[in-house]
Order: sequence, then structure tokens, then C-alpha cells
Amino acid sequence: MQKAKKILHSIDKYLAIGFDVDHCLVRYNLPETFRIIYKSVGQILVNEKGYPKNILEFGKRERCFIMNGLVFDFKTGYFFKLGQNKEILRAYYGFSPVPSQELEKKFGNPPIYEKFDPYKTQTKEYLCTLTFFECYLPALFAHMIESKKKSSNTSDINIQELLQDIGHALTVKYTHYSGDVHHPTKVYGYYFKEAVENIEKITYKQERMKKILMSLRAKGKILFLASNSHFEYINVLMSYTFGPEWKEIFHFIIPNANKPGFFSAKDRVFKEIDETSNTKFGAEVTKLEPHKMYSDGNAFILEENIRRLANDKTGRILFFGDNYSTDALAAETLEDWDSVCIMEELGDVDFGDGYDQSYWGHWQYEDTPKGRVPTFWYDFMSKNVAMCTSLVDSIEMAQFYGE
Repeated sequence: MQKAKKILHSIDKYLAIGFDVDHCLVRYNLPETFRIIYKSVGQILVNEKGYPKNILEFGKRERCFIMNGLVFDFKTGYFFKLGQNKEILRAYYGFSPVPSQELEKKFGNPPIYEKFDPYKTQTKEYLCTLTFFECYLPALFAHMIESKKKSSNTSDINIQELLQDIGHALTVKYTHYSGDVHHPTKVYGYYFKEAVENIEKITYKQERMKKILMSLRAKGKILFLASNSHFEYINVLMSYTFGPEWKEIFHFIIPNANKPGFFSAKDRVFKEIDETSNTKFGAEVTKLEPHKMYSDGNAFILEENIRRLANDKTGRILFFGDNYSTDALAAETLEDWDSVCIMEELGDVDFGDGYDQSYWGHWQYEDTPKGRVPTFWYDFMSKNVAMCTSLVDSIEMAQFYGE
């Protein structure tokens, strides 16, 4: 648990505690999950964009290329590991390391990636992979670049074309609904179908956390979920990990929250989940009922409902999330909210057999000739959220809950 400029108050100060779902309340078996995610996106690129089948390789090299917080620069095609003050600590083009002289030529001495903004993790100039649903992308992009190297001059590689291809693959992989159409997750596409069929292989039962949640309920805390995942997938995950009656644990359940906008867009309304409609979205509402699921909405209306239910106008709200930017930093922008950022790398993470730090080094720091430099996200988050911890039920957090 890291010290932070923000304050995690004592448990009695919080009238409500909220959680993201994926990689927060629900823990994944990462080696198996990475395999499914990586191959589902790769298969779309092979089937629909004509990439060679060798990009589907997911062995030791690909696993060792995984790291949260890496930045992909669209101009150069480089992936960066950033340090404190946005210094580029390591970089790769494909699977080849970029020499320090080349980095200094392009970005100065020391090489600084000035344009990076932790509150804007995807712009027209770069993207940052911030969750375990994204951090396989460096390995996939590396394969894509290597395949282009073989068929063209390195200087002729069109990075924008690669981005369009990966954008298409991610859309096909995840987007199974719109205002006009809805495809059930259990039969849709590459990732969801396999994930649902193998739920017992990719997630863990959460009996310990369930007891903690029930204890928080007994202490009078209002509990809520706010996730960007679709309600069907949430239901599959939570039913397996917390049991079929999981909805009874939470006062408010919000899938399709579309964070970070959820924490800032006051004009976004809540919609009832209506499983009888073609789109599954029902009437707009402002008053939320306990144990029901609502789509979209915003944190301001949610807070009004929390305060109404608690009959408390002054208590604080705490939110747990694994996405550094769209969960933790975004929640901290609200006056009466604090956030805890789940950084599994602060504990023991199982990336699979043979994983080592040969490509990117240590997630928390880089040893340089000038001394040890903390990584950007490790340093930045420890200073800008109430707390960083490895798991939502870590020993430190259990002590905070009073367990």
C-alpha cells in the first residue's frame, strides 16, 4: 500500500462504497485470459484483414512483452515505458529495442515524451494500455509491425493503417450491441463466446470478498457497481464469482457506465435495463431502485440517490477501480469522492510460465546509470489517488474494512 497526497479516510467516513467489476471485484486467471483475448483479436486480423497466421503466436516472448502503462506513439510506431517526468526508459519498434541514440535524436537528452497526458490516455498522437484487457496490445502490434517489415521497407510502414486494422478488430471483438441491435454475449463473436464457455477457467470464486461485502452491508454501507462492461457479461461474471443471488448484495448496479464520462457528464441519463426489448435498454429514470440494473447515467444522479437512500448529505463516497485514468483519477475529480486504484502488480501477479522482465524491466522502476527511476504510473498514481493496492481484498484493504 502506497502513501499518497490524497487521503483515504477511515471507513466510518464513507456512506457508500463502489466498485468496478473486471479486474477489481472479479479477479481473472491472467495467463488463460490473455491467451483468449490475444488470439480473439489476432484471429480477426487474420480472417478479415489478411495478416499472416504467425501473429497468432502467443508464447513466452509475447507474454514477456505484456506490461500495463505502456504508451504507443503513432508517429514513430514505438512503444514506450515511461518514467517519472515522462522520461522514455525503454522503447521497442516491433520486437526490436530502439537504441538510446535514436530516442535522444527524436525526443531529446534525456528523451522526454512531453505530449503525454495521464488524463487523456488516447489521443490522435498516442494511446496508453492501462488494463489487463489492453496490455496484450504491445505484443500484437509488435507482430503486426514485424509482418509489415518483411513485406516492405521499414520507413514505408503505415502506422495509421495498422491502427485502423486494430481498431476494426477491437470493435468486432467487443461491440455486440447498439441502439438498434443486440447480440447475446454467449453466442457473440470471438472473445465473449469463449469467455462465457470457459468462465470457470478465466475467473476465481470470490468467497472472501463476498463476506467482506456482506460485512460492509451489515455496517450500513451502501454498495454499488459501476462498470463499462455490458450487463449480460457482468451477470455471467458475478453469478459465477459471487453466486446467483449477487444482485442482492448491491444497492445500485450500473453496467455500460461509459467511464470516465460517467464522472463528468451531468447530462447523461440513466436507462432501465429491459431484457424484453430488442436493444435491452428501457425508459429513462432519475430515481434508482435497489438491486436493479441501469445503463449509462452519471455520478451526480447516482450520488443524489445514494444520499437519498442514506439520508445523509455530508458523508463521502469511495470508489475502487483498476483503470488508473478512467476509474481512479476520474473519480477523484468529484468533491466528495475518493478512489482506490487496484494495481495488481504491487503484489504477486501470475503472467504464466516463463514470464520474466527481459523486455520491459520492473513495472515499478527502471535502474539507469543515473540511479533508480520510478515508472510514470507508479509515481503519478501514488500521488494523485487516495490509495493504491494490489487487490480489493488485500490484507491492507481488509484492515481498512475492519475485517
